[in-house]
Amino acid sequence: MELHEIPLDHLTVAPINARTHGATEQLDTLAASIRAQGVLQPLLVRPVAGGDRFEIVAGQRRFLACQRLAQETAVGPLPCLVLAATDDAAALEISLAENLERLPMEPFDQHEAFARLVKLGQDVPAIAARFGVTERLVNQRLALAGLIEPIKREARQGAVQIADAQRLALATPKQQRAWLKWYRDPEQSAPQGSQLKAWWLILGFEDMLPAAIKCPGVTPARPDRGA
Repeated sequence: MELHEIPLDHLTVAPINARTHGATEQLDTLAASIRAQGVLQPLLVRPVAGGDRFEIVAGQRRFLACQRLAQETAVGPLPCLVLAATDDAAALEISLAENLERLPMEPFDQHEAFARLVKLGQDVPAIAARFGVTERLVNQRLALAGLIEPIKREARQGAVQIADAQRLALATPKQQRAWLKWYRDPEQSAPQGSQLKAWWLILGFEDMLPAAIKCPGVTPARPDRGA
């Protein structure tokens, strides 16, 4: 890798970048720090074929903060470590490793990045070893692929706990839609948390809805989502 000073308008975020959510959080604070001290840690970039532009593999937040700062004052070229020609798997590893070491990524960002590494030929033990996480965590994040989009949105917004999302990902789309309808009904109390796990273990998901109706002694708690 070689260190270069690259103008802001010659940089763009690489599609392979692992962070898709949370990248714009607290940018004002970061921009203020860069205004006072400059960019202390170089961005990791790779050249774009056929021009003088570069894709950012790691350092997306620093780049976005500099863009925001440039709206107020002139921003000079940014320090960048230019990667040699590399495949997408290696670039994604670099991006994902930096994000795991920094701000905790949203679980669905981890899911998407791990899934892309699997598609590029890496197995679960290799991904876990590479990033210092457990194979169980990698498998749990990969399992989120089984969620229907409405539950994914609820989970991203924090309405559905990630642990519940992991359990629901094992259900069929039809079962998930039934649970979600039940969950959104203010007159019903869909099982969540340890109760959702208990329903899985005792009744099985297919029997959940009728069993909840037929067993008056069991009324799963429903948190106040309006708080």
